[in-house]
Amino acid sequence: MSDYTQITDFSAKDALTTGDPEKIILGADFDGEFSAIATAIGTKYDSNDLASQAAAEAGSSNTVLMTPLRVQNWGDANGGMVGDIQALTDPNADTILGWDDSASAAINYTIGAGLTTSTTTISVSLLGIESLTDPGADRILFWDDSDSAVEWLQLSGLTITTNTLAVDAATTSASGIVELATDAEAQAGSATDKVLTPANLASVTATDARAGVIELATQAEVDAGTDTDRAVTPATLASAVGVGGIATGTFTPTWTGFSAAPSGDMTYVVIPISATLDLVYLYNATGSAMTGTSNATTMTISNLPTAIRPNVAAYTNAGPATNSGANRAAVGFINGASTPAVISFGINESPVDPELWDFSAWANSGTKGLPAGWQCSYLRPHT
Repeated sequence: MSDYTQITDFSAKDALTTGDPEKIILGADFDGEFSAIATAIGTKYDSNDLASQAAAEAGSSNTVLMTPLRVQNWGDANGGMVGDIQALTDPNADTILGWDDSASAAINYTIGAGLTTSTTTISVSLLGIESLTDPGADRILFWDDSDSAVEWLQLSGLTITTNTLAVDAATTSASGIVELATDAEAQAGSATDKVLTPANLASVTATDARAGVIELATQAEVDAGTDTDRAVTPATLASAVGVGGIATGTFTPTWTGFSAAPSGDMTYVVIPISATLDLVYLYNATGSAMTGTSNATTMTISNLPTAIRPNVAAYTNAGPATNSGANRAAVGFINGASTPAVISFGINESPVDPELWDFSAWANSGTKGLPAGWQCSYLRPHT
């Protein structure tokens, strides 16, 4: 674009004398001037070169002129941001230019607590966050009130995966999260990474095929002797003796027929069969022989306890006995009606009759008594 510059000074020709050839204006002079004027006009913008509103808002043309109105159109077309910025006044303080979407307008944000500015720099100063350095591992930001500062929280028993925080699984050496066992898992008893609840524990009942929780029987249930789902304790078993339960006892026999009587105790077990009949099992308490020196042809125990005494006379299968140092078949006879009850021992010395029992056939000298491992049993009627 060029401006018009006059080529010929026509006023200077007026001062020239008549007849001076320079005083003459030539057609070429006019052509040169008109050509310069035409060039200047041709390179100038005119009213047709003014931007339209659409061109102003588009902001893409570089061959049209913007008027103040079109500048306003351009500012309004950009969400009003330019107009908003032009309308802002000096806040007389450092502020940050921003967009308030709720108001659909550009505004000056006030720099609040925790932010400071210095020339072109904005710095954060909030609870010590700005002093934290990269920990080189996943951490949690927290407020340590004892230090009055924000710090990195060390992880113990926790794992961070991307943006998820999870509690580690519990082990035998570290606390953590655990899964509750199902009843089936509790009964199987093989899982090592589950925990039992009271309900699980209650489901692990004892059976004849697996160990488990079992309810203790009451004394009444033990006495009744019919329950198959509960356990008997030593206390309830002992208390059941005498009310239909098994009874045991020990006594020291009083022997007759000896100059030197046998020593040691006898043990008995009373097993109820019915309300009026027991099975009595009698044996040497230590299992060793109970023998002495004979001075009579009889052998008795004269202090049979009441607990094993029948109320009528009864025989026992007394097993073998020692007579003059030799073992012989023997039997016992209890005079149940006597007090105290006496058990008399008989032996079989007959070579032809195995059931011929003689209660006066004992040798009156030498060794006699009951051999090691001796035992006998008999039925005890009682009321």
